[in-house]
Amino acid sequence: MIDAIFASVKEAVRILHGVAHYTPVLTSCQLDVLAGARVFLKCENFQRVGAFKFRGAYHAVARLMSSQPSRVFAAVSSGNHGQGLALACRLQGATAHIVMPKPFSAMKHRAVLGYGAQVHVVEDRNCADKKLRELAGDYQAVVVHPFNDPFVIAGQGTVMVEFVDQVADLDIVLARIIHDGSSRDRPKARSS
Repeated sequence: MIDAIFASVKEAVRILHGVAHYTPVLTSCQLDVLAGARVFLKCENFQRVGAFKFRGAYHAVARLMSSQPSRVFAAVSSGNHGQGLALACRLQGATAHIVMPKPFSAMKHRAVLGYGAQVHVVEDRNCADKKLRELAGDYQAVVVHPFNDPFVIAGQGTVMVEFVDQVADLDIVLARIIHDGSSRDRPKARSS
């Protein structure tokens, strides 16, 4: 199972090469002092659309376009995944429909529009799921889930391939895990 997952991530590295930015790793003396350890920050804020979400969206669109006749993709997102999917579709000659449940950032809304997506604003998450089903039916759109999709996961996994290439001998990797944006989400630690 692990070998299959890593093979998917390696394939994503190949697909994203020259498309996604190879983002820098920065350090902070102040964080080192606070943590009592050497801290390295993988700066995905320098990635296209300002987030690692571009990696997963681009990889998913590339893989899905090679296996399905559709050139129309849809997702529910209040920001980063929507931006990533919109740009990925624009770069690959596809159409993106992004369902944005309220509340959302006006800046992210403008960004999704700026990347060329058709935006569908809805009142809440329940309405968003219903609208997504409608879009999938009306446009034969392929739904690209922001985190529960094997192609998205593999694309996002390319961050770690770069990270271990840039910094040898990592002891612990901390990453923010967000399921639904609620305050009950907590950072998760993973030992290597």
